[in-house]
Formats: sequence, C-alpha cells, structure tokens
Amino acid sequence: MDYNDHTKHDGSSYLAHFNGSEPFRQEKYTYATTDWGERARKIFSENLEKPQFVYLSFNAPHEPVTAPGWLKKPFREIYPKLSETRIEFLAAVKEIDRQIRFLHQTLEKIQ
Repeated sequence: MDYNDHTKHDGSSYLAHFNGSEPFRQEKYTYATTDWGERARKIFSENLEKPQFVYLSFNAPHEPVTAPGWLKKPFREIYPKLSETRIEFLAAVKEIDRQIRFLHQTLEKIQ
C-alpha cells in the first residue's frame, strides 16, 4: 500500500482508515502518519468533557517504505549520498516523531 495516496500496488483504492469499527475516507489525501496524528489531536481536543482512549499505531516505516517529497527533501540535502531507500526510511521515522511531539503538545495544552 502507498501511504501517500492510499492505493494498492495495482493502483486500486485502499480504505485503511477507521474510527472505531466504522471505515471513513479522508477529506484530503495526506501521508497516513500525518493524517492519523492530526485525527488523534482532533479527538482529544474535541472531547474534553470525557476520558478518551486512542490506539495510535503508525504503520510507517513498514515495507514498502514511502514518504512524501516534502519530508524527504531535507534528508537529500543533508545526506546527498544516501540511498533513496534510506532517505524514505529516515523521512518516515521523522514524521512519526513529529506527530508524537504534536500530540504531546496538544495533550499538555488541554490538561
């Protein structure tokens, strides 16, 4: 599955997003890690009156590792001799770190 445009290797659409047991489609296609982090922050921010549990299991960086160009660009500039595979991996992990940081910041604000 491509984590950028949510398609299978044969080009067909892939619905990999669920809210509980209900499938949903993204309003806009974004990198899955980014989308899931944003949705987790939204759930906590919009439900302050009751306790929340969010199981946030990022699927990147699992094979096939993909990342959007805006995440890969800084690594290409810093490490021009790295393979594309390694750059994809670094970018995927960086976005997980970034989304966890954003979620932590959101939780600190709403406490």
